[in-house]
Amino acid sequence: MPQATAYDYARRAVRWWNRRRDSRKANDYRRRHVGESSLIDETVHVLGWQQVRIGHHTIIAEGTWINVNNRDETNPAVIIGDNSFIGRRNFFTAGSRITIGDYCLTGPDCHFLGADHDSSSPFTPFAISGVPSYGVIEVGANCWFGSSVIVLKNVHIGFGSILGAGALITRDCPPFSMLVGSPARIIKRFDMQRKEWVKTEEYPADGDRFLPGEAEYLAGLRSRHPAIKGARGASGKAFGDL
Repeated sequence: MPQATAYDYARRAVRWWNRRRDSRKANDYRRRHVGESSLIDETVHVLGWQQVRIGHHTIIAEGTWINVNNRDETNPAVIIGDNSFIGRRNFFTAGSRITIGDYCLTGPDCHFLGADHDSSSPFTPFAISGVPSYGVIEVGANCWFGSSVIVLKNVHIGFGSILGAGALITRDCPPFSMLVGSPARIIKRFDMQRKEWVKTEEYPADGDRFLPGEAEYLAGLRSRHPAIKGARGASGKAFGDL
């Protein structure tokens, strides 16, 4: 086995120093960009802390990966609101921006895919082809994502919606919608006059005019539930078994 040279030791020292510097910077951004009483499991992997914002009283469970592709920008690329719970092993790959509203709940293994690798030539390894495609994903307040939901780029999900387990969300959906399938389709809307979920074909033609605006809806949630004490025990093994 060849002996290490002075040059090898110097390279190791530089790598160690760079890792320590980057770790300090990441910890500093984490302290400044995570809201009061929020919990980020120690296994959560963030690439691009400078462009991540986490609200107050929010939980991000173990195994989640948040990846900001364009780290040259200074604007936030991943924004997760207040009183939200991000389930285990969720994956965020940010293009221009991914915004998750307040009071959102995601099950395990949900994916928010806001960016693509360059697929213009199959003669370039896709792993190194770059990420030229930057999209926006916007999720309104109080949306519930079942297990393994996938959201593609350039999609807006209206507030108060429910996305069924395994749904593939490829296009916008209005507020108070219930979606299932791959690709997902709307199967129910919440009828404000009847105060219940109804099948899409039974939803009144003028039903949307009775819906609250998102600001009004969110104000009501904040008034009734200003600070949710989320299920921290569900966020990871660090809290042990019951």
